[in-house]
Amino acid sequence: SSGINAEYGGLWCIFLAATDFAATFTTVKAYQYTSLVSVQLLDCSAIPTIMILSCIVFKTRYKPLHYIAVVICLSGVGIMVFVDSHKEESLLGDMLVVVAAVLYGINNVCMEWLAKDVGTYVYLGIYCWYGMLISGIQVLALEREALSNAPWSNAYFYACLFGFTFFLFSFLSIMPRLMIKYSANVANLNLLAADVYSAIAGYLIFSVQFSPLYIASIILILGGVLLYIYQSHIAETSNVTPADLEESTSLVINNGITETKE
Repeated sequence: SSGINAEYGGLWCIFLAATDFAATFTTVKAYQYTSLVSVQLLDCSAIPTIMILSCIVFKTRYKPLHYIAVVICLSGVGIMVFVDSHKEESLLGDMLVVVAAVLYGINNVCMEWLAKDVGTYVYLGIYCWYGMLISGIQVLALEREALSNAPWSNAYFYACLFGFTFFLFSFLSIMPRLMIKYSANVANLNLLAADVYSAIAGYLIFSVQFSPLYIASIILILGGVLLYIYQSHIAETSNVTPADLEESTSLVINNGITETKE
């Protein structure tokens, strides 16, 4: 524990609530311009942000193959953006997703740091309070017209709104526990399994037609993730020497990623 006092803890929760709301708002906005599959796959852009910040905040040390895997993922992201570049609206949606992913990356590393310090319940209590205030102010300032035009008499609209709220609430409630037990990077890598389900849903439900380049981008993104997980597994099963254990700094192997604890 770094002993964050109440004042600074509150300021960090305001920052986290603001970045999370901005990221969620940007992601939802992106759905208006691009496809479900693009949104889900492009969110892997959060991983480089998390890796960079983890190196700074937690002194995390990655293996060379981890960086190669991330480069492969980003190559897939680049191809997907290129595929959508001939459609102005799709390109805008892709850019919104990338911006949201960077915000999520910043948010997740800060969430891990703060949740490990103050605990899950304190974090969620302060975080949700400020999140409610920030989202309420922004909705009243920017979304009044959208609220007035919403189909409030449509039962299907209420079902979708309830489903989105319930699952997002559940997700945000579980994430701090994942951060405390594992790390921001490990949590986000496991969440990328949703990309496969999104690709299947896009094809079966929304009749998304995948071009050869689009398929290549999906293969690169998923291949990079699998390579990252494989390297993590290899590093996790390797032995730590007694000399390492006797050093003044302790080494914590977190899913194959070494974090230095002073």
